[in-house]
Amino acid sequence: MIGALVLYLVLTYPLFSWVHDNPSFANLVITQVTLCSLLGVFFGPMSTTLAEQFPAHVRSTGLGTAYNIAVMIFGGFAPFFVTWLIGVTGSRVAPAFYVVFGAAAGLLAALLLRERAGEAELAVTDVAEPHAA
Repeated sequence: MIGALVLYLVLTYPLFSWVHDNPSFANLVITQVTLCSLLGVFFGPMSTTLAEQFPAHVRSTGLGTAYNIAVMIFGGFAPFFVTWLIGVTGSRVAPAFYVVFGAAAGLLAALLLRERAGEAELAVTDVAEPHAA
């Protein structure tokens, strides 16, 4: 995940600029395939990695709530932020700044993740075997 985010962070602005300066269908396809491939590399392990951050007994609720709030805020307000960025900077490549910000935030979050596999097994054992009175 970290490798994909680093590449996404580094390649987004140059690819947006390249397509802006040299608009063609082929350049757009190359940009889309590159960035979407990196997203695939990131999203593949993301669900499992994020799910492991929650105790087993609240895993689905925690993952669903956290993911949907993030999508609601950052995805829902994306048109507003992108329009604002274009207005403030005057650059038609400004949407890349929003994407780069997202990649940087994701990279920071990925670097702060902890391995919790052992904790999850303990939580499952505690729920599966009630304590004797």
